[in-house]
Amino acid sequence: MLAEQRFLRTGITRMFKSGVRGLIDHPASAELCRLKIPKDLLNPMQLVLDSPQIEAARLALTDPVSDQLLELVFRLNLGRPVGDISSEAFGLARQLGWVESKKPALTALGYLVADPIREYRFWLERGRRLHSEHQYSLLAREAYRGKTVLEIGCGFGCNLFSLAGLEGRFVGVEPMALYRQFTPLLAEREGIIAPEIIDGRGEALPFPEPEFDVVLCYSAHQYMDIRPALKEMARVLRPGGQLQIVGGTIGPYLNYVVKHLLGSRKWGSAKGHLLTVLNTITYSALGRRLYVPTGNTATAAPVYPPAWSMSRWLNDTGLLVRTDLFRRIDGETCFVAEKPISVATT
Repeated sequence: MLAEQRFLRTGITRMFKSGVRGLIDHPASAELCRLKIPKDLLNPMQLVLDSPQIEAARLALTDPVSDQLLELVFRLNLGRPVGDISSEAFGLARQLGWVESKKPALTALGYLVADPIREYRFWLERGRRLHSEHQYSLLAREAYRGKTVLEIGCGFGCNLFSLAGLEGRFVGVEPMALYRQFTPLLAEREGIIAPEIIDGRGEALPFPEPEFDVVLCYSAHQYMDIRPALKEMARVLRPGGQLQIVGGTIGPYLNYVVKHLLGSRKWGSAKGHLLTVLNTITYSALGRRLYVPTGNTATAAPVYPPAWSMSRWLNDTGLLVRTDLFRRIDGETCFVAEKPISVATT
């Protein structure tokens, strides 16, 4: 097994180091460029629930069977057994249009709804705490007290939920309309005031002035056009403000891929992983992805640049890169940069 892991990881790593010329000639490239996604999942950025659907979801999330409903969607999304889920939860999920009528499988709408539900479920598992706050004091809840904080790519807002009740201003930006629709629904379920989450993208933040003490980005930058997004993050920081980005890099991602493929022996998933590696190479070298599936889905084409690329791009924004504050956290890296007080905003 170790020999297989070394062989597979070495092969992918050599492909990464060989650069763009090597990957364009790779026999899998043509096949990867023909990958399609289901038509009913096209343009999910624009997909919204109508008023009756929102009200039905609100009632469902406060229903006595709601715990089972959330567990059902969560497990189906992750491919886990659902044999012990109640028939009432199945019935409710089917009424909502989230689960197929004749089999225990998510519908196209169910797959999109599963994203905020999965994040909510993980948030509950970690005791409603911020990501990684128990591992790094810089990311602890108290570190944000009294500050103006912007989270980019915040999803439904689980991290903003964790900051509820804390003195300060906490704002999110999220391009997926459906995720934003789930914010008040889940806030009502939690009995808290829904945080402020604005429609917007990391590459064009809807704030004309530098007004934030902290800009936070948790595992979201890899879905953006990273370099212009970093410049936008730097732009909205106040002088003396801090940018905190937590996300994956290519090394840990390759380790995960190798262990997953050799452990599961499900080689069909190799296409998606290979596409991610190829997109990472082309983005790091050329500033663009090799291939993005039709429909511009929120998580369709992630890239995991090496740490040295992230450091260089952060430096290009004019921020002071704080490598002394970088940390490895559960296979991800926390990147930190600060806006010099002496630099005037342009």
